[in-house]
Amino acid sequence: MTLSPDNIMWTFIAVKDLLSQGYQNINLNCIYEEGWTYKHATVLYSELKNLTNYMLLNDLYKTKSLSMFRTHAFCPKNPDDNDNWCGGVGNMMLAIDYKGDLFPCLRYMESSLGSK
Repeated sequence: MTLSPDNIMWTFIAVKDLLSQGYQNINLNCIYEEGWTYKHATVLYSELKNLTNYMLLNDLYKTKSLSMFRTHAFCPKNPDDNDNWCGGVGNMMLAIDYKGDLFPCLRYMESSLGSK
């Protein structure tokens, strides 16, 4: 899932839905573009706290994985590591939109970009 200031208020509901559909490993990635504020950080914190509580109360942490909760994630990269881990590099991800059109990454799909 790609998180942005426009959709973070739906993080808990969206992830809960994916979990109910049987997804085992969910990657949550925030966009890097400008637009984030401290208010957005507060909303995201609240959404992740709700997810934490939900996963703990339902013992989902034993069998499900969310990238935002991985302890080894979010560490600075080695300065010599120039790898781009975005699916948009063309060899790591194939995204298909609701019309059946193919994209090298979810970020390039019209439904991901919104109406801006």
